[in-house]
Amino acid sequence: MGWLDTVAVMYFTLRLSPMRVRLAVIICLILATGCGPQQTVKAVKPTPKPTAVAEARLRDGDFLGAAAEFARLSHNGDSATVSRYRMMAALAYLDGEDPISARTLLSEPPDDASVRQLYALALAAADALEPTSDQAVQQIESVDSRTLAPYPRGVYYRTLGRIALHNRSFQAAASAFIAADAQPLPTTKRAKLHSDIWLALSHVDATAIKAARGTALRRETGWLDLVIATRSSLYNSAALAAAVDAWQIDHAQHPANISLVEQLLELAEGLSEQPRHIAILLPFRGPYANAASVIRDGFLSAWYGDPRTTKPTISIYSVNPSSVNVVYDRAVSAGADFIVGPLEKTTVDILAARRELPVRTLALNFANYAGNTKSATAPIGMARFFQFGLTPEDEAAQVAAKAWADGHSRAVAMGPGTPWGDRLVAAFAQRWQELGGVLLTQVAYGSDDSSYSRSVKQALNIDLSEARAAALRRALNRRIEFEPRRRADIEVIFVAGFPLNARQLLPQL
Repeated sequence: MGWLDTVAVMYFTLRLSPMRVRLAVIICLILATGCGPQQTVKAVKPTPKPTAVAEARLRDGDFLGAAAEFARLSHNGDSATVSRYRMMAALAYLDGEDPISARTLLSEPPDDASVRQLYALALAAADALEPTSDQAVQQIESVDSRTLAPYPRGVYYRTLGRIALHNRSFQAAASAFIAADAQPLPTTKRAKLHSDIWLALSHVDATAIKAARGTALRRETGWLDLVIATRSSLYNSAALAAAVDAWQIDHAQHPANISLVEQLLELAEGLSEQPRHIAILLPFRGPYANAASVIRDGFLSAWYGDPRTTKPTISIYSVNPSSVNVVYDRAVSAGADFIVGPLEKTTVDILAARRELPVRTLALNFANYAGNTKSATAPIGMARFFQFGLTPEDEAAQVAAKAWADGHSRAVAMGPGTPWGDRLVAAFAQRWQELGGVLLTQVAYGSDDSSYSRSVKQALNIDLSEARAAALRRALNRRIEFEPRRRADIEVIFVAGFPLNARQLLPQL
């Protein structure tokens, strides 16, 4: 039987297909391996990244600690690695509010081309912290955010937002800040970012908000819906709470729920209270004394004309830049729960520099904070601080709105070739184009008489008409009768200038 069994097995084996033969061999090898001596495989711990400590500190919000670690890493390595760590340290120092250390690291550009984008980003972020600097735009335009790691990409969008705020491009600022919110950021820094988003959105009018909602990115819709839901009820705490509840049904996981919504509810609670004691802080000495007296008389006239039997107490104080903080605190200690003033811009700047104001405060000018922006409400950290005034840029934007409302759509803008003139023309152009108007051209004029004539000819295309006539004379080699023709498609001419400028320009238009 044993031999027959062997023969049968041999016959069966010969009938196996090649695939089955290979399978049988593999099984045999596996079995043979299993019968051999056992080997213990030791787990090899992965080598930690050199930047692990620095990155962990970034996640925890310890920016100065992260900067110090990146700076330590920059002492060793090849040129590109050293430069990259130096740039990361600079970015972290800026987030840690130590711009001096950041500037020190940025004193020399890196030799390695691969790090120049980080260098440009760090320069832009540093420049964007200074409202008077115009270098940030040039630096940020050379940065391709797609090439950046998550943390630098977040810095890129936050810097882009600050630049847009400085340039009063509030929709662009909101979009940039919302994009930054999608990048890694510790909770402490994210609360400030959400305040910046709200600051930017608070400048965008209702029509633009609704228009943006129709084409918004998914990450933007929740923010726009929150603005739409709460804007009309901010001064009614009960209505605001109901609006927020309805919004949260659709946006339960929205980042604004982290802290901003609660702050809005607290703000509405305070705003809905009627003041019982109003303190008026005005400069009754110096160049603004006459304006201060007119404002005081207006308040007192309204107070005496109020028919209610229960009226708020009115206290009046004289302030200047050196005394505003002391006088403000004195008024609050005396029971004031609403402050009106100050009026002078320098004094408003000093008051706005405080970290928090204990009572609602209506400044009669705009502060130079947050990139020289202005807001009906300050950032959430100064939620009780309100600013009221009318800047030349506001007036230019209002002119654009009036011209559009009158049915016009094609405009030319003119202004003096100065920073002031550039800002006014830009404000008009921005608002005009936001409304859908066509800006045919914009022209800067100088201070001399001949400049006025040249600028008018350029604005009306008369210079082109004269050039065509001159070319025709040369071609015909003879005198011709010529009457210059101005362009016929202009419906509105916006002219920014002082009375003397206007008196010399208008007759030529």
